[in-house]
Amino acid sequence: MPARPAILATGAVLAALALSACSSPGGSGGDGGGSGGGSSGGSGGGSGGATAACLEGTWSADVQDLANQLVSYFQEQGLNATEGVGSGTQFATFHDDTATWDNDLTLSATIDSDGIAITTIQSHQGTVLSTWELDGDEMTFTTWDDTDYKIATSFLINDTPTDMNISAPSGGVSDVPTSVTCEGDVLTVHPTASPFTTTFARN
Repeated sequence: MPARPAILATGAVLAALALSACSSPGGSGGDGGGSGGGSSGGSGGGSGGATAACLEGTWSADVQDLANQLVSYFQEQGLNATEGVGSGTQFATFHDDTATWDNDLTLSATIDSDGIAITTIQSHQGTVLSTWELDGDEMTFTTWDDTDYKIATSFLINDTPTDMNISAPSGGVSDVPTSVTCEGDVLTVHPTASPFTTTFARN
């Protein structure tokens, strides 16, 4: 493969994978199939105490902040990321030991490679159902059903649509530790395997 197409393809793959990690509930890229394993029924209280009590209710994600983090991440990888745009909504609703993630959002990022603009656009649609437990501020999802959750990725080269197709990684986040902070009307969720943190505001 010639050098420039190889660079473009590499940038597109990196963008698709990073977008999935950035915006999927809990930070995992899923294509919808299947449910997370693990034991059924988490203990919402666990030893989390005040954090578990704080979680109760519905929260709205700062989608544009995710797009901004994505641009920063690409720049840290040495890529010339020039623009990130986030639109739509992601709601997280916690009740007892259950969490529902309602997704209707789109993230895009543009990387400039020697005058060629690669824009990756990824939409996240559908609902994820989960149960969880806490150990201090560490959350583990004990079940994860993403059957209704879909990710679609498309690409533009210099604003022209392409037929490039890159599948997002599949699988849930059961048993993957996630750092959670909750204080007042601000919630942050940071999976240990992801470079991104989602910030939520209480509805």
